[in-house]
Amino acid sequence: MANDLISVTLQDRYRLDAVLGKGGMGTVYRGHDLKLKRDVAVKVLDRALFEAGERERFIHEAQVIAKLKHPNIVAVHDVGEYGDSPFFVMELVEGGSLHELRPDDLDEIVAICREVCKGLGHAHENGIVHRDLKPENVLIDRDGTPKLVDFGIARSDVSRFTREGHITGTVSYLAPEIAKGEAIDGRTDLYSLGVMLYELTTGQLPFSADDPIAVITKHLHEQVVHPNEINAEIPEGLNNLIVWLLHKEPDDRPSSAEVIIEMLAAPRLEMDVPDTAIQPPSRRSNADLKDGGRHSRPAGVRSWEGGRRSMSWKH
Repeated sequence: MANDLISVTLQDRYRLDAVLGKGGMGTVYRGHDLKLKRDVAVKVLDRALFEAGERERFIHEAQVIAKLKHPNIVAVHDVGEYGDSPFFVMELVEGGSLHELRPDDLDEIVAICREVCKGLGHAHENGIVHRDLKPENVLIDRDGTPKLVDFGIARSDVSRFTREGHITGTVSYLAPEIAKGEAIDGRTDLYSLGVMLYELTTGQLPFSADDPIAVITKHLHEQVVHPNEINAEIPEGLNNLIVWLLHKEPDDRPSSAEVIIEMLAAPRLEMDVPDTAIQPPSRRSNADLKDGGRHSRPAGVRSWEGGRRSMSWKH
Protein backbone atom coordinates (compact mmCIF):
# COMPACT_ATOMS: atom_id res chain seq x y z
CA MET A 1 0.00 0.00 0.00
CA ALA A 2 2.89 2.38 0.80
CA ASN A 3 3.94 3.13 -2.76
CA ASP A 4 0.32 3.15 -3.96
CA LEU A 5 -0.18 6.53 -2.28
CA ILE A 6 2.68 8.33 -4.01
CA SER A 7 1.27 11.43 -5.78
CA VAL A 8 -2.05 11.08 -3.92
CA THR A 9 -3.33 14.32 -2.38
CA LEU A 10 -5.07 13.92 0.99
CA GLN A 11 -8.02 16.21 1.72
CA ASP A 12 -7.14 18.22 -1.42
CA ARG A 13 -4.22 19.66 0.51
CA TYR A 14 -1.38 17.25 1.37
CA ARG A 15 0.41 15.77 -1.65
CA LEU A 16 2.44 12.62 -0.89
CA ASP A 17 5.76 12.72 -2.74
CA ALA A 18 7.97 9.93 -1.39
CA VAL A 19 8.18 7.24 1.29
CA LEU A 20 10.41 8.24 4.19
CA GLY A 21 9.99 5.06 6.20
CA LYS A 22 7.71 2.24 7.30
CA GLY A 23 6.98 0.98 10.78
CA GLY A 24 4.67 -1.28 12.71
CA MET A 25 1.85 1.26 12.70
CA GLY A 26 2.03 2.74 9.23
CA THR A 27 4.02 4.56 6.58
CA VAL A 28 5.64 7.99 6.77
CA TYR A 29 5.71 10.07 3.60
CA ARG A 30 7.47 13.22 2.58
CA GLY A 31 4.62 15.48 1.56
CA HIS A 32 3.82 19.01 0.55
CA ASP A 33 1.17 21.25 2.06
CA LEU A 34 -0.38 22.88 -1.01
CA LYS A 35 -2.16 25.49 1.08
CA LEU A 36 0.77 26.75 3.16
CA LYS A 37 3.41 25.94 0.52
CA ARG A 38 5.67 23.94 2.82
CA ASP A 39 7.09 20.42 2.98
CA VAL A 40 5.70 18.19 5.72
CA ALA A 41 5.86 14.62 6.97
CA VAL A 42 2.62 12.63 6.73
CA LYS A 43 2.11 9.40 8.65
CA VAL A 44 -0.69 7.19 7.30
CA LEU A 45 -1.62 4.49 9.78
CA ASP A 46 -2.53 0.92 8.92
CA ARG A 47 -6.33 0.65 8.91
CA ALA A 48 -6.07 -2.95 10.17
CA LEU A 49 -4.93 -1.62 13.56
CA PHE A 50 -8.26 0.05 14.21
CA GLU A 51 -11.47 -1.66 15.20
CA ALA A 52 -14.88 -0.02 15.22
CA GLY A 53 -14.81 3.22 17.17
CA GLU A 54 -11.02 3.27 17.56
CA ARG A 55 -10.45 5.73 14.72
CA GLU A 56 -12.51 8.32 16.56
CA ARG A 57 -10.46 7.78 19.69
CA PHE A 58 -7.27 8.10 17.67
CA ILE A 59 -8.43 11.39 16.17
CA HIS A 60 -9.12 12.68 19.67
CA GLU A 61 -5.70 11.52 20.88
CA ALA A 62 -3.95 13.15 17.93
CA GLN A 63 -5.75 16.41 18.60
CA VAL A 64 -4.47 16.32 22.18
CA ILE A 65 -0.92 15.58 21.01
CA ALA A 66 -1.13 18.43 18.47
CA LYS A 67 -1.42 20.85 21.38
CA LEU A 68 2.15 20.04 22.43
CA LYS A 69 4.38 22.93 21.42
CA HIS A 70 8.03 22.44 22.34
CA PRO A 71 11.34 22.70 20.43
CA ASN A 72 12.20 19.11 21.40
CA ILE A 73 8.93 17.62 20.10
CA VAL A 74 8.06 17.22 16.42
CA ALA A 75 5.02 19.42 15.88
CA VAL A 76 1.75 17.84 14.71
CA HIS A 77 0.03 20.23 12.29
CA ASP A 78 -3.12 18.37 11.31
CA VAL A 79 -4.98 15.08 11.54
CA GLY A 80 -7.53 13.42 9.27
CA GLU A 81 -8.61 10.24 7.51
CA TYR A 82 -7.95 8.80 4.07
CA GLY A 83 -10.61 6.19 3.48
CA ASP A 84 -10.51 4.14 6.67
CA SER A 85 -6.89 5.05 7.43
CA PRO A 86 -6.17 7.82 9.95
CA PHE A 87 -3.24 10.08 9.17
CA PHE A 88 -1.49 12.98 10.79
CA VAL A 89 0.64 15.73 9.34
CA MET A 90 3.87 16.65 11.11
CA GLU A 91 6.80 18.99 10.96
CA LEU A 92 9.38 17.63 8.53
CA VAL A 93 12.74 17.09 10.26
CA GLU A 94 15.61 17.18 7.80
CA GLY A 95 18.08 14.90 9.52
CA GLY A 96 18.29 11.38 10.84
CA SER A 97 17.29 9.44 13.91
CA LEU A 98 19.44 8.96 16.99
CA HIS A 99 19.59 5.29 15.98
CA GLU A 100 21.27 6.32 12.71
CA LEU A 101 23.39 9.13 14.13
CA ARG A 102 24.60 7.61 17.38
CA PRO A 103 27.14 9.84 19.12
CA ASP A 104 30.37 8.36 20.50
CA ASP A 105 31.15 11.32 22.74
CA LEU A 106 29.89 11.28 26.32
CA ASP A 107 29.13 14.99 26.42
CA GLU A 108 27.04 14.71 23.27
CA ILE A 109 25.12 11.72 24.66
CA VAL A 110 24.37 13.62 27.86
CA ALA A 111 23.36 16.78 25.97
CA ILE A 112 20.98 14.89 23.68
CA CYS A 113 19.33 12.99 26.54
CA ARG A 114 18.93 16.22 28.50
CA GLU A 115 17.06 17.78 25.56
CA VAL A 116 14.96 14.63 25.21
CA CYS A 117 14.01 15.02 28.88
CA LYS A 118 12.88 18.58 28.23
CA GLY A 119 10.50 17.33 25.55
CA LEU A 120 9.28 14.51 27.80
CA GLY A 121 8.74 16.93 30.66
CA HIS A 122 6.52 19.13 28.49
CA ALA A 123 4.49 16.12 27.33
CA HIS A 124 4.10 14.80 30.87
CA GLU A 125 2.95 18.20 32.13
CA ASN A 126 0.18 17.96 29.54
CA GLY A 127 -0.86 14.44 30.55
CA ILE A 128 0.79 12.65 27.62
CA VAL A 129 3.02 9.59 28.04
CA HIS A 130 5.05 8.67 24.96
CA ARG A 131 5.19 4.89 25.65
CA ASP A 132 7.69 4.11 22.87
CA LEU A 133 10.82 6.13 23.59
CA LYS A 134 13.80 4.67 21.72
CA PRO A 135 16.61 6.03 19.50
CA GLU A 136 14.50 5.55 16.36
CA ASN A 137 11.91 7.96 17.80
CA VAL A 138 14.40 10.73 18.50
CA LEU A 139 15.12 12.73 15.36
CA ILE A 140 18.21 14.92 15.13
CA ASP A 141 17.53 18.06 13.11
CA ARG A 142 20.21 19.53 10.88
CA ASP A 143 21.07 22.07 13.58
CA GLY A 144 21.59 19.24 16.08
CA THR A 145 18.30 19.67 17.96
CA PRO A 146 16.84 16.36 19.21
CA LYS A 147 13.08 16.08 18.61
CA LEU A 148 10.72 13.43 19.94
CA VAL A 149 8.52 11.86 17.30
CA ASP A 150 5.89 9.15 16.96
CA PHE A 151 3.50 9.99 19.72
CA GLY A 152 1.06 8.04 17.52
CA ILE A 153 0.93 5.25 20.10
CA ALA A 154 1.09 7.63 23.02
CA ARG A 155 -2.01 8.20 25.09
CA SER A 156 -3.29 10.59 27.70
CA ASP A 157 -3.30 9.41 31.30
CA VAL A 158 -7.07 8.92 31.33
CA SER A 159 -7.75 7.35 27.93
CA ARG A 160 -7.32 3.98 26.32
CA PHE A 161 -5.95 3.95 22.76
CA THR A 162 -4.77 0.38 22.19
CA ARG A 163 -6.91 -2.71 22.09
CA GLU A 164 -7.20 -4.65 25.34
CA GLY A 165 -4.33 -7.09 25.71
CA HIS A 166 -2.24 -5.44 22.97
CA ILE A 167 1.15 -4.31 24.28
CA THR A 168 2.48 -1.24 22.51
CA GLY A 169 6.07 -0.15 22.48
CA THR A 170 9.31 -1.88 21.53
CA VAL A 171 10.12 -4.72 23.95
CA SER A 172 13.80 -3.75 24.29
CA TYR A 173 12.75 -0.42 25.85
CA LEU A 174 9.53 -1.59 27.52
CA ALA A 175 8.86 -0.52 31.10
CA PRO A 176 7.73 -3.38 33.39
CA GLU A 177 4.39 -1.72 34.22
CA ILE A 178 3.39 -1.72 30.53
CA ALA A 179 4.15 -5.43 30.28
CA LYS A 180 2.04 -6.06 33.38
CA GLY A 181 -0.85 -3.96 32.13
CA GLU A 182 -0.60 -1.59 35.08
CA ALA A 183 -1.15 2.16 35.25
CA ILE A 184 1.48 4.31 33.56
CA ASP A 185 2.73 7.84 33.99
CA GLY A 186 5.80 9.90 33.11
CA ARG A 187 8.09 7.54 35.03
CA THR A 188 7.28 4.91 32.41
CA ASP A 189 9.09 7.02 29.81
CA LEU A 190 11.97 7.54 32.25
CA TYR A 191 12.55 3.78 32.34
CA SER A 192 12.85 3.80 28.55
CA LEU A 193 15.22 6.75 28.83
CA GLY A 194 17.37 4.62 31.14
CA VAL A 195 17.47 1.84 28.53
CA MET A 196 18.44 4.38 25.87
CA LEU A 197 21.21 5.89 28.02
CA TYR A 198 22.48 2.40 28.81
CA GLU A 199 22.63 1.51 25.13
CA LEU A 200 24.29 4.76 24.07
CA THR A 201 27.00 4.57 26.73
CA THR A 202 27.78 0.84 26.62
CA GLY A 203 26.95 -0.15 23.06
CA GLN A 204 24.48 -2.82 24.15
CA LEU A 205 21.00 -3.14 25.62
CA PRO A 206 20.57 -3.91 29.32
CA PHE A 207 18.30 -6.88 28.53
CA SER A 208 18.44 -8.94 25.35
CA ALA A 209 17.37 -12.37 24.16
CA ASP A 210 16.34 -14.10 20.96
CA ASP A 211 12.68 -14.24 22.00
CA PRO A 212 10.61 -11.09 22.74
CA ILE A 213 8.86 -12.81 25.66
CA ALA A 214 12.26 -13.61 27.17
CA VAL A 215 13.23 -9.93 26.87
CA ILE A 216 10.03 -8.88 28.64
CA THR A 217 10.70 -11.44 31.39
CA LYS A 218 14.14 -9.94 31.96
CA HIS A 219 12.66 -6.44 32.21
CA LEU A 220 10.27 -7.78 34.84
CA HIS A 221 12.65 -9.84 36.95
CA GLU A 222 16.36 -9.60 36.10
CA GLN A 223 18.82 -7.26 37.80
CA VAL A 224 20.69 -4.99 35.43
CA VAL A 225 24.45 -5.29 34.93
CA HIS A 226 25.84 -1.90 35.92
CA PRO A 227 26.88 0.00 32.78
CA ASN A 228 30.35 0.82 34.16
CA GLU A 229 31.02 -2.94 34.34
CA ILE A 230 30.82 -2.87 30.55
CA ASN A 231 32.47 0.49 29.96
CA ALA A 232 34.68 1.58 32.85
CA GLU A 233 34.89 5.14 31.51
CA ILE A 234 31.26 5.86 32.44
CA PRO A 235 31.42 8.19 35.46
CA GLU A 236 30.01 6.82 38.70
CA GLY A 237 27.29 9.48 38.87
CA LEU A 238 25.98 8.67 35.38
CA ASN A 239 26.23 4.93 36.08
CA ASN A 240 24.14 5.35 39.22
CA LEU A 241 21.56 7.51 37.44
CA ILE A 242 21.08 4.91 34.70
CA VAL A 243 20.66 2.16 37.30
CA TRP A 244 18.14 4.35 39.17
CA LEU A 245 16.10 4.85 36.00
CA LEU A 246 15.98 1.09 35.44
CA HIS A 247 14.26 0.19 38.71
CA LYS A 248 11.37 -2.19 38.19
CA GLU A 249 8.86 -0.18 40.24
CA PRO A 250 7.94 3.37 39.14
CA ASP A 251 7.99 4.58 42.77
CA ASP A 252 11.68 3.61 42.96
CA ARG A 253 12.67 5.73 39.92
CA PRO A 254 13.26 9.49 39.69
CA SER A 255 9.96 11.30 40.11
CA SER A 256 10.02 13.43 36.96
CA ALA A 257 11.93 14.41 33.83
CA GLU A 258 12.84 17.69 35.53
CA VAL A 259 14.87 15.75 38.10
CA ILE A 260 16.89 14.17 35.29
CA ILE A 261 17.40 17.49 33.51
CA GLU A 262 18.94 18.95 36.65
CA MET A 263 21.10 15.91 37.33
CA LEU A 264 22.49 15.77 33.79
CA ALA A 265 23.53 19.42 34.18
CA ALA A 266 25.72 18.65 37.22
CA PRO A 267 29.38 19.62 36.73
CA ARG A 268 31.37 16.59 35.55
CA LEU A 269 28.21 14.54 36.14
CA GLU A 270 28.96 14.44 39.87
CA MET A 271 25.28 14.00 40.62
CA ASP A 272 23.81 13.01 43.94
CA VAL A 273 21.91 9.76 43.46
CA PRO A 274 20.20 8.40 46.61
CA ASP A 275 21.88 5.32 48.08
CA THR A 276 18.53 3.52 47.99
CA ALA A 277 18.42 4.01 44.22
CA ILE A 278 21.48 1.87 43.54
CA GLN A 279 20.54 -1.69 42.74
CA PRO A 280 23.01 -4.52 43.31
CA PRO A 281 24.64 -5.45 40.01
CA SER A 282 23.54 -8.57 38.20
CA ARG A 283 25.75 -11.55 38.92
CA ARG A 284 27.28 -13.01 35.82
CA SER A 285 30.30 -15.14 35.00
CA ASN A 286 33.46 -14.04 33.24
CA ALA A 287 32.18 -15.88 30.19
CA ASP A 288 29.41 -13.31 29.99
CA LEU A 289 31.92 -10.45 29.86
CA LYS A 290 33.67 -9.87 26.60
CA ASP A 291 37.36 -10.86 26.83
CA GLY A 292 36.61 -12.12 30.35
CA GLY A 293 37.39 -8.79 32.01
CA ARG A 294 35.28 -6.54 34.19
CA HIS A 295 36.20 -3.40 32.29
CA SER A 296 36.15 -4.75 28.75
CA ARG A 297 34.32 -2.72 26.11
CA PRO A 298 31.88 -4.34 23.69
CA ALA A 299 32.74 -4.36 20.02
CA GLY A 300 31.84 -1.10 18.32
CA VAL A 301 32.05 1.10 21.42
CA ARG A 302 34.78 3.66 21.02
CA SER A 303 36.97 4.84 23.83
CA TRP A 304 36.51 8.36 25.12
CA GLU A 305 40.21 8.69 25.92
CA GLY A 306 43.28 8.32 23.78
CA GLY A 307 41.34 7.19 20.72
CA ARG A 308 39.30 8.98 18.08
CA ARG A 309 37.87 11.23 20.78
CA SER A 310 38.82 12.17 24.30
CA MET A 311 36.41 12.48 27.18
CA SER A 312 35.89 16.20 27.28
CA TRP A 313 33.71 17.96 29.84
CA LYS A 314 31.80 20.99 28.67
CA HIS A 315 29.58 21.34 31.74
